[in-house]
Amino acid sequence: MAAAAEKMNLFQRMGKYFKGVWVELKKVIWPSFSTVRKDTTIVLLTIIIVGIFLAILDWVFGLGLKALLGLA
Repeated sequence: MAAAAEKMNLFQRMGKYFKGVWVELKKVIWPSFSTVRKDTTIVLLTIIIVGIFLAILDWVFGLGLKALLGLA
């Protein structure tokens, strides 16, 4: 098998690779549009909530640091 693989030129190896990729892509079970939309909504809401939480946390720690340093 190794001897046969060495005799294949670059384009034959690339063709074999992409043929394998195509075979694997046909096996994939793609999600429906509603599933993608639902999951995207969940991810975006989570990002927004975590972002707001971190902004509030940053603001509170900033106030605390200013109070400790006597800048307030």
